[in-house]
Amino acid sequence: MEFISPFADILSIVSAIVAFLAWLQARKINRRLDTEEKRLGQPITIILKSGDKKQELPAPIQRRFLTRAELLGRLGMVRPGARMNYSLNKKEFFEDLDAVLNGTEAMTLVIEIPDSDYQQLYGEDK
Repeated sequence: MEFISPFADILSIVSAIVAFLAWLQARKINRRLDTEEKRLGQPITIILKSGDKKQELPAPIQRRFLTRAELLGRLGMVRPGARMNYSLNKKEFFEDLDAVLNGTEAMTLVIEIPDSDYQQLYGEDK
């Protein structure tokens, strides 16, 4: 029976060490999660550009909601009923979108559109 006591002591010490290491790992994971939540909550400003003319969309989009579909929906709400002819199926657009989505700072996404579409959205006065 006396050999069980040292074994139990060693087992208790090892268990305490393992529990401490697990706590440290959980704390590290929580910090990463908090950092990622802050990053995903950052606002992304969308700017439509045609030549030297620029126009910012009325409300920024949180990084977590920035998708091509959401972007097209917001562009369609700029001037309801106006049919835009430009396509976002361009390599440069997807590269810029990926850079914004994977970035760590609040960023701005600039979308180049033809002048005819810019005039259709914002008219001659802007």
